[in-house]
Amino acid sequence: MKRPRTHRLTKYIKVLGKQNSCNNYAACIACVEKLENNELLKNTFTNKKPQVKNHLKNCIHFRKKIGNQEELDKIIYLTDNEEEEEISQKRQRYQNNNNFGENNHEKVLKYLRSMQNSFKVSNFKLIEEKASVKSCSSISTLSTRSYHSKKNSIEGNLVRKMSKKETPKFERLLLRMSVANGFPFQWVNHPATLEFFKFLSPFLVLPKRKALSNRILNRETKDLNTLRDEKLINDQIGVVLANERERLIEVIPKIKDLIQEINRLNIKLNAIVSDSASAYAAARRRLRLEFPEIVFLPCFAHQCQLAIGDIFKESPALKIASSKAITVAAYFKNANNSYFISKLRDIQKELYNKCYSIVIPGETRWNSHYYCFKSLNLAIRHERPQVGSSNTDELYLNSDFCQILLDNNWWEMIELLQDILLPYCSVLNKLQCDKARLFELLHAIGYFVQF
Repeated sequence: MKRPRTHRLTKYIKVLGKQNSCNNYAACIACVEKLENNELLKNTFTNKKPQVKNHLKNCIHFRKKIGNQEELDKIIYLTDNEEEEEISQKRQRYQNNNNFGENNHEKVLKYLRSMQNSFKVSNFKLIEEKASVKSCSSISTLSTRSYHSKKNSIEGNLVRKMSKKETPKFERLLLRMSVANGFPFQWVNHPATLEFFKFLSPFLVLPKRKALSNRILNRETKDLNTLRDEKLINDQIGVVLANERERLIEVIPKIKDLIQEINRLNIKLNAIVSDSASAYAAARRRLRLEFPEIVFLPCFAHQCQLAIGDIFKESPALKIASSKAITVAAYFKNANNSYFISKLRDIQKELYNKCYSIVIPGETRWNSHYYCFKSLNLAIRHERPQVGSSNTDELYLNSDFCQILLDNNWWEMIELLQDILLPYCSVLNKLQCDKARLFELLHAIGYFVQF
């Protein structure tokens, strides 16, 4: 912030406003008291000492306000004497500083003479001593000034150019940030992004979208693949391969290629886990004969799904309730029943201020059965539908379908199924993840044998 322009005559004037970026315009206090606005503007001047002094000398109103010429001269010319006195004081301080520096030089020279006598150096001249001392002092002064200026500037702490060793790390972190936050690769070309990174460091150059999506991404993917291969090669226990669902004619060649690639990398292969479909079951039977040292296993999560299905076979009531729930869910997901679907949504908005979508379960995916039963409870909530009548043109649900929805015992069975399936779904979610471990499921698997 700029300091205001003040001097000895400042108390006799009044600053009226800015004249330009550097100066202000003012008027003397006598003119402010005597003159109107228009006349006052004609008698303004720049707030500098010579202009102020010149105006006060010639101002009639100021002379009348002061009273006599002697007092006026004292006010005006005292300032000049004070300025000369101030200049002389500055000159005196400068001379004192020089004398202090010379005293320091004399002390240093005295020390050097003592060093000269102790080491008996013959050619040691006084002029050279003075020159060396002055050069040392000037160098130390410059270094101190540069150190403080660098220390106090933000560039000395934050803004610097990135080295070649730091560039790959910066690009890797930028790619990880883009992937972790779901940013599209063109975000690095957005003006807001460029402005933000320029504010952080003007020397920082962001890679373009093409470089980020091609060169940097390919390099990091290659590094990850190399790291993965190194870990697999050094794994003393071995690895287990898992395959996706395919046809039989594609399964066997693909598994053989995987085995050959694993052997080429010198990775120990323990087992191959494949889908429980018929094509994979046939492939396992054939490959067991060709590769007896490898264990071929079906998907454990699928076997658990089949085991949960056996629970419903033991209870006819649960099986009937489940089939009716699937019928209801399929009805409200059928596009031909859009009228009743819209009516159901209107009721949901009126009662719950939101809409719940009904889920259709898969054939052997008991997680989806759980979500089906849960969605029915959320979407319908025992709302009694209207039974059809032939006397009106209004559309109604048929009587058989209404009997299912009006049956309180069926709703109780749906809630019971939901409670039964919840722990099984937790186990299945663990089994179906990429890093499932049996020790995590030790207590949960007990649910499979309670029936």
